Amino acid sequence: MTEHEADLSRRLSLLEVRFTPPSAPSPLAPPPPATGCKDRSSSGIFSDTKYGTYFCDCDIDPSNGCWMLLTVNGDTSSQACDFLVSSNASGCGSLKADLTADWQMEGKYQAALSWSQAVVVTYSSSYPGSKTGYMALDFGSEASTQETRKGTPLSISGTGDVVACEGDRKWLQYSKGHTCPSGCCGSVMSSTVFNVGSTVFNGDYYDLFLGSRGPDSGGMDDLTGGCGCGNRWGSGGSSSENRKGDKSAFFVR
Repeated sequence: MTEHEADLSRRLSLLEVRFTPPSAPSPLAPPPPATGCKDRSSSGIFSDTKYGTYFCDCDIDPSNGCWMLLTVNGDTSSQACDFLVSSNASGCGSLKADLTADWQMEGKYQAALSWSQAVVVTYSSSYPGSKTGYMALDFGSEASTQETRKGTPLSISGTGDVVACEGDRKWLQYSKGHTCPSGCCGSVMSSTVFNVGSTVFNGDYYDLFLGSRGPDSGGMDDLTGGCGCGNRWGSGGSSSENRKGDKSAFFVR
C-alpha cells in the first residue's frame, strides 16, 4: 500500500459511522398475582401460597372491599370444627362455595392476615341466598389475628337486619372461651364466642349439645344456660330466638 493509500484509509476510518441497532425492549413484567381478598373484585374460592385456599365475599359491602372467611358453621348437624379465630387454630372441614359445610382456615394462614373489621353473617340453608342477618364490629385499626378483641358495632347497609342479644344488646367483643356469672356455665369452651360486654359471654355459633347449661341445638345459640342471652339471639329488633339454630360465617377485612 502506497503512502497515499494508507493516508486515505486512515481518513476513512475516522469518518466511519458505526451503527448499532437498538436492542428490543424488555417485556413488561406481569403484575404480581392477587393474594387474599383485598385485591379481589369478585366472590369465590381462591388459593395462593400466603393464605392457602380461602373464600372471599365481595358482595356483603361491595363499595368498601371484599371480606375473607375465617370460619363457618355450614353444617349444624356436624361437629367437624372447633371454631376458633386464632393463629393456633386447626384447619378443618371442607370449603364449599355455598358454605354448606363446616370449614376453618388454618392458624398459620390466619396469622398472616391483618384486619380491622369483622362480620358474622347468619343464614338458614345455603350461602348467600338465604342470609338472615349479620353482626359486625369495627376495631379502629388493623392488627394481625388475635384470640380476643373488642370493637364497636358496625352498620353494613344491604346485608339484612342486625342480629342482637335480646333484641337490643349488640355484639362488642369476641374471645377464646368466656367468662360468665357463677352457676351459669356448665363448661368453659375453647372456641371463639360472642360477648355483648367486655367480660360477659353470651353466644356461640357452633354445634354442642350440653343440656340445661349450654346449647341444646346446632347453630347460633346461647352457652350460659339462660344467664346470658337466654337463647334470645334475634334480628330486626326481635327479642325472640328467631336466629337460634342459624348457620353462620365469620368474615374479616
